[in-house]
Amino acid sequence: MKANKATEASLAAYRRLAPDWMSIGLRYEDKTTAVPSFCTPVGADIFASLGVDGIHFCQIEGFGDMVFTVTPSPSDDNYVIPTARTFSDFLRLVLALHGTNLIDQILIFGEKRGREMLNEQIEQESEEVKHQLKELADTFSLTPPDDPIAYLFSLQNEVDLSALRYSEEYYDTLGLCPPQ
Repeated sequence: MKANKATEASLAAYRRLAPDWMSIGLRYEDKTTAVPSFCTPVGADIFASLGVDGIHFCQIEGFGDMVFTVTPSPSDDNYVIPTARTFSDFLRLVLALHGTNLIDQILIFGEKRGREMLNEQIEQESEEVKHQLKELADTFSLTPPDDPIAYLFSLQNEVDLSALRYSEEYYDTLGLCPPQ
């Protein structure tokens, strides 16, 4: 799958901007700063990280516009999570979830608890987070999707992760035999 021109343009604009939106868990990364983990798939283009726990966001060669979250310490053995159909959708999801912190958590804890966690996060939101969310929305002329949690759950059923390729380090770390 090849990325479409709109996604390429949005990602290029993001890369030119190289934002430091750490308060919303969106630290800019490029080939010189990105630190892949053992579970980062081969062909991943890391564009941002959470800034903690090795969690990062990328597009993966062969998956077109799709954005993935890579989490080296999942609680459910899902190291790679389909997160958004396009880069713009990813940014819209960040707006709706008031940052990136809940992306992998919502899928682990379920829809009901995910909505509770989102409400808690909004209640505790700092002025810096509000400022960075507004900057993100204004910079890319985006609005959040209506139901980001339903979006995340529906996407999980659409993506076949069996095509992901991993490094030898992945198989060694997990004590698995690489596919032949």
